[in-house]
Amino acid sequence: MKRIDIRAYFNIGEFLEALLRTCAEKQGDGKLTEGDCRFLSELLDEVDQSLTAVEMQRTLDLTVHARKSLKNSTWPQAHTLFECMQVTAKGELAEKFVGYLPPERARFWGMEKPFGDKVFESFPSTRADFTAAGNCYAIEQYNACVFHLMRVIEKGLRVIARERGIKNIGGSRLEWHDWGTIIGREVASLFWTRNRAGISG
Repeated sequence: MKRIDIRAYFNIGEFLEALLRTCAEKQGDGKLTEGDCRFLSELLDEVDQSLTAVEMQRTLDLTVHARKSLKNSTWPQAHTLFECMQVTAKGELAEKFVGYLPPERARFWGMEKPFGDKVFESFPSTRADFTAAGNCYAIEQYNACVFHLMRVIEKGLRVIARERGIKNIGGSRLEWHDWGTIIGREVASLFWTRNRAGISG
């Protein structure tokens, strides 16, 4: 999911209406002057920014065509161009899915360091799952959130296991085992280490 400023959606309609209103206010079939073309092109620049933000390529293609056509257009022809853009924009907007996240959950979207800088720097292999877990929580996909957090734990445990010199478990590579097996090996290793040292409890 992509974060988009919702104002971009409103701006598209606002700028297209401004283009149509400008054409409607002009009387007669006269050609556009150089100043008229410059003014309309500036409005098209504003439209382009909003269209790019919400990835509306078909309407963007029409703005390119409109710019090329303005120099030789009359006001009625320009009006027709902008009406075509408006119809295309409405069709593309209808195809867009727009979701809403309440502020208390939106803050988790795209969060890179939910457990602070130290964890982020110490376990680089878990970074994608940190962010994915936050994203899943934000959209109320709690099972998926837990899945990514379990992946974080598993990757972290493998790092710790390697630091303790554990490369294989039960005759197979460490990477082939889940977190439960790794924890079992870690607990057993800790027990025998403490037992040999005469430590109780």
